[in-house]
Amino acid sequence: MPGRRSIVRSASIVAVSLALGLLLAAAPVRAANTCVTAKCHAKVGRAKHVHSAISGGDCTDCHQQVEKEKHKFKLAAKGNDLCLQCHSKPKHPNVHQAIDSGCTSCHHPHESAFPSLLREPTRKVCAGCHDLKGTPRHKPVAGGDCLKCHDPHSSPEKRLLRGGEAKACGSCHPAAKLMAAGPTQHRPVAQGRCTACHLAHGTTPKLLAKPINQLCLGCHSQKVNLKRRFVHEAVKSADCTSCHAPHASRVARLLRKPATKLCYDCHERKDKTTYVHGAVLLGRCAVCHDPHSADEARLLRARKEGDLCFKCHADDITGRKRIHKPVAEGACGRCHDPHGAATPRNLRKPQLELCGGCHPQAKPTGANVHAAAARGGCTACHDPHATANAGILKAKPAEVCAACHGQKDGYHVVAKLGGQPHPMAGKADPKHPGRALSCESCHVMVSSDYPKLWYSGQSAMEMCERCHGGSLTRPGIDKNADKRPAHTATKPKAKAK
Repeated sequence: MPGRRSIVRSASIVAVSLALGLLLAAAPVRAANTCVTAKCHAKVGRAKHVHSAISGGDCTDCHQQVEKEKHKFKLAAKGNDLCLQCHSKPKHPNVHQAIDSGCTSCHHPHESAFPSLLREPTRKVCAGCHDLKGTPRHKPVAGGDCLKCHDPHSSPEKRLLRGGEAKACGSCHPAAKLMAAGPTQHRPVAQGRCTACHLAHGTTPKLLAKPINQLCLGCHSQKVNLKRRFVHEAVKSADCTSCHAPHASRVARLLRKPATKLCYDCHERKDKTTYVHGAVLLGRCAVCHDPHSADEARLLRARKEGDLCFKCHADDITGRKRIHKPVAEGACGRCHDPHGAATPRNLRKPQLELCGGCHPQAKPTGANVHAAAARGGCTACHDPHATANAGILKAKPAEVCAACHGQKDGYHVVAKLGGQPHPMAGKADPKHPGRALSCESCHVMVSSDYPKLWYSGQSAMEMCERCHGGSLTRPGIDKNADKRPAHTATKPKAKAK
């Protein structure tokens, strides 16, 4: 016989079981009444991603039984209104056009093997309407991650971008990588217009809309004309980004380096001479040379060097009567090296040697050299560019000499016979027909084998005899004399015995 304790335990178990049975019988058996039982839609709800209404057994949220019909149902609302009973309405002004075709054009209403109940993988769904042919290079496109950049429903931005081009691109390409190079920014970059140059779904290297040079010329054709006679080799053989950074730079004009360093990557350095042209020293190569193309050799910005030089240097020839021939031709480079030289004023050679190349008669070949020529060179007396005086002298001959030697009322400082000073002006020069009397009547300008740069004679008396003769009478005009004063007086060579 079982004991009292065993009888009580058995009774308790029976009571609990009875109560639990009554509770289950009283509760609605929802799972048994759902549409996805084995008796009805057995295959629905078996995919990886199931609509929450189905997984919760809430089929009647979307489907309503037709009155007096045993197994006939209708949708609770039409089109997108049905989905909007649970899902939020697109709130931004730019709405995906596919929504007009109905939510189910992209989403399966019951279940799917893909996230968000998409009917197919994201890229394939998008490709149903959008042209995504070719092999995309953009990583999100190639990986089918269209939603990395675009909102599938609505956006305040065009093309349904998530936060505009700059923000959408910056989510993968941090702004620091593009902008940290410096404060000078390419205008499309500064405006956040990445697609001005890049195609987000493109198949070309760097997603460029066109080959790099064509792309740049689309905006910069007014400043960069590649139809000129001479095109910079760097432009012909490379692309614009070999010199310019496409996004940002620390240097003006988006140069990858300061101008001189950039030019010296290909060209020989021009700033190592003793005297350097200021433009070269400051790295302003583009002041004289067009970095892209030109109609002149060496990519010069002007046909004549003179026109180019006068952009910075004062024009000292306009209105002058006498102009040095190279200057008149605009050939500044004949005398000056435009980059730098070992001689002051960037002269290609020391002054006397340089001038002597065209004016050999001006070379100091006599025993005695004019101190002005020895110390100051030709420009001690001559203006190298232009002047109002014959021989491009800086002033009238007597005035030029007086600047160093002194002069008194147009008379020589040394008195002639009888105590009167020798006239230096106002009379005809007997040895240089057609010229007025001046310092050059007795003295040569550069060098002489005779004292005091005389034309001849070892003493003043001998020099006077040149014009006055042995009797020192009043001289007459020597019609056979040289009209142009000489630069050097040389002793006649002794005749061989």
